[in-house]
Amino acid sequence: MTEPNEPLLEVRDLTKHFSGRRGTIRAVQGVSFDIAAGETLALVGESGSGKSTVARLVLRLIEATSGEVRFRGSDVLAARGAELRALRRQMQIVFQDPYASLDPSMRVDAVVCEPLDIHGIGSRHERQAAVATLLERVGLDPAMGRRHPRQFSGGQRQRIAIARAIALDPALVICDEPVSALDVSIQAQVLNVLRQLQDDLGLAYLFISHDMAVVRHVADRVAVMYLGYILETAACEQLFAAPRHPYTLSLLSAVPHPDPEVERGRERIVLKGDLPSPLSPPSGCPFRTRCWKSQDICAEAMPPQVATPDGHAVACYFPEGT
Repeated sequence: MTEPNEPLLEVRDLTKHFSGRRGTIRAVQGVSFDIAAGETLALVGESGSGKSTVARLVLRLIEATSGEVRFRGSDVLAARGAELRALRRQMQIVFQDPYASLDPSMRVDAVVCEPLDIHGIGSRHERQAAVATLLERVGLDPAMGRRHPRQFSGGQRQRIAIARAIALDPALVICDEPVSALDVSIQAQVLNVLRQLQDDLGLAYLFISHDMAVVRHVADRVAVMYLGYILETAACEQLFAAPRHPYTLSLLSAVPHPDPEVERGRERIVLKGDLPSPLSPPSGCPFRTRCWKSQDICAEAMPPQVATPDGHAVACYFPEGT
């Protein structure tokens, strides 16, 4: 059990390098963060920043190069056999693409029941009753369980994926771009399902996204990731009200404002160039090649994370507001 005030998930200096014929891809570089029970931490950044790799490292779907992951005090990266199996019951994932994440040959009730079957939970009748309850929790008629995934819309398929993810009563669910493949009108419905499940079940979420508008709707805290590094971490409203890293500022400038008058008067920050290759990242600060504040010191060493008393941490030699 997690002790009071102890993080549910602790990640420290997590690193992942992939070696290939073209060289070494530095996908994740010394990432650290905590998630408390019942909290939503959003991990945001451009495609290629390493967000999904972090998710897979936390769940041990791929092995880390170095670092530490602790769940309720247990060392996830050192766990083997029955211990790892028990940890995985408590940590589940919802993938981005609901079309690819569900087996098209299985009926929906079998898809949702599969985790219960694998872990041998309950009798056959109890598992059938649990599947009906799970489908109801995500807003689907239990009778739909007799259908196959191809007979559902994208939003319905993602609800099925969510039902499968919560089947084992986990404490942490990793949501890897869970609504980016859906129409905007459906996104809000799926996000509301996730929020209601969090309220009802006390779930913690690691919510991975590149959409800052979605993040503002769901997150308690936000960690901004770029080229394998976390550059800024803050409470959600604090980050949106007073971003300190130039990269965060550029991400927020791309979010449209609902008031047309305000939107017309806003300045959009357009970054120069493309995201550098993780095969040959820049020296020092990884953002310096696209940053309008960059100076010589930025090329010399990665800026240290500096936190204010309220927990707003930024890795930048020239943050906003200084």
